[in-house]
Amino acid sequence: MKKIVLISLNYYPEDTAIGLYSTAFSEELSKGNDVTVITGFPYYPQWKIQKEYQNKSHFYQDQYKNINILRYKQYVPRELSFLNRILLLISFTFGSIINIFKIKKCDLVIVVVPFIGSIILGIILKYTKKAKLMIHIQDFEFDAALSSGLVGKYNFIEKIYLKVERFLFNRADLLSTISHTMLAKLKLKTDKKTFLFPNFIIKNDDTKKTNISIDKTKFNILYSGNIGNKQDWDIYINLVKYFQDKTNINFILVGDGTMKEFVLHAVSEYSNIKYYPPISLNELDDLLSSASLHILFQKATTSDSVMPSKLISMMNSGIPSLISGSKISEVKDIIEQSEGGIYVSENVFENTINSIKYYIELPKDEYQKIGENAKKYITKYYSKENIFKSVEENIQNIFKTKNNFK
Repeated sequence: MKKIVLISLNYYPEDTAIGLYSTAFSEELSKGNDVTVITGFPYYPQWKIQKEYQNKSHFYQDQYKNINILRYKQYVPRELSFLNRILLLISFTFGSIINIFKIKKCDLVIVVVPFIGSIILGIILKYTKKAKLMIHIQDFEFDAALSSGLVGKYNFIEKIYLKVERFLFNRADLLSTISHTMLAKLKLKTDKKTFLFPNFIIKNDDTKKTNISIDKTKFNILYSGNIGNKQDWDIYINLVKYFQDKTNINFILVGDGTMKEFVLHAVSEYSNIKYYPPISLNELDDLLSSASLHILFQKATTSDSVMPSKLISMMNSGIPSLISGSKISEVKDIIEQSEGGIYVSENVFENTINSIKYYIELPKDEYQKIGENAKKYITKYYSKENIFKSVEENIQNIFKTKNNFK
């Protein structure tokens, strides 16, 4: 048995994106190991600390299954900007140093990035406890901020940031990330051992029907997830407007995020769209399988810096997808290789409209075949069992002998 510390700003009870996968990762690690998680207070995707945690003390010890959780109440900005993200990062990093020193023994520390400041916490543990350090990159947050224009006039920080990033990455014994495109980028940022650790299918043992009412007589176009600035919401808004008079087409928007108010205000005059706040994880499978089509409009400039975690759930639902983004994208490769949907990278608005019309007119058996293709592909390449077998082998290799890990 090893003593493992997982450091991730996002964690249970957050049940979307990085929080969802960090929680599942810790559960898998806890099988035969003693796991402690250092994290913040749950705030995502609402960008507001969840109600049940708001009155807790700044340092709060929590428990999830057999996993010990040390939380710090980090600063969460009301308005999202580059500087506010930096303040969030600084708040969590420096606040969590106290929690770091509560760790008595550590054999392996795993840091989940996008927030590279968390790596500093991992480095402290590595050298004070003589532990091995693994860095797992879920998102190149700064790269995405640069390409999306979020950094703006502060782009002079780029050179400094990239040097600091490389220095921190090179303190690790092992690094991983979630897509082939991101892995290629990671190899340019470090000289250390890297491997592919993609997100995986998360099975819900306690599934239940969603309370969201879906009219099965209509063609329901669903987006469920973070309503943030990595998606191209102008396309979405114009799409709702274009189909406003088509009574057989309905748009369903489920989620929360920094762009929610902007999007809802822009579509407020249209009756062909319904918005719902985030649902519980055990309702998600039912919601996704109730749709006629999943959509995801990525900004073309950020496609090589992120790999949308929602893609796996979308495709695993057995429903076709319609996705837009960069011409060079791993998401594009997955969609085309699986034959589980349509990927649009040119004349996006026009081709998206044509794709929706194509799906509506498609014979039922051909439509179902596309959804089946998507599910088969995800089941084959993104099963938790196969992925964690690779993860364990790579972790074992950084210890002197293979039986040192468990």
